[in-house]
Amino acid sequence: MAVTLNSVLAPEMYEYLSLLEGAERGTESYISTFKSLDAYFIKNNIQKKALTEEIVWDWLKTLTSRPQSKNYAICRLRKFARFLVVLGIPACEPDLSRAVSNYLPYTFTDEEFAAIIDVADNFRVNAFPSETSFKFPVMLRILYGCGLRTGEALALQWKDINFDDGVITIQRAKNNKQRRVPMK
Repeated sequence: MAVTLNSVLAPEMYEYLSLLEGAERGTESYISTFKSLDAYFIKNNIQKKALTEEIVWDWLKTLTSRPQSKNYAICRLRKFARFLVVLGIPACEPDLSRAVSNYLPYTFTDEEFAAIIDVADNFRVNAFPSETSFKFPVMLRILYGCGLRTGEALALQWKDINFDDGVITIQRAKNNKQRRVPMK
């Protein structure tokens, strides 16, 4: 754990990160949240070992991320607050804010997707077909047809694909979980 925390809650933050590591849970997002909260404590010269509602909401105002990302930070902070309460340190669990998204997904029509596949199938880097000329169209079909994330598709190995059952096993999906995806 290569992170430096210096605020009054730094020992508890380190202890919580150690617990997460011991449970083989990811700590990257917590480290990011703790670094930000730690910097806020130091900048505002907060010396009292407490996580009050006022501190939490003032700190959240300093975050310049999207509402959904703030909610992730709030979720991490809520878990940490529960940990602090168990240690006898006063801490509030902030409510999640209502995340508003202006994201509008776009779904390709069958004709648009057929045109994309046609370009991928006929794409050549040079006059001679390369390994990429064969892999790219297959990868594109897997991403679109099975709904895989790019990292999941790139990490696939032959042992992950069961052609008999028509199922792909994603070994390390989001949140380090395993999932099975039907091939359409």
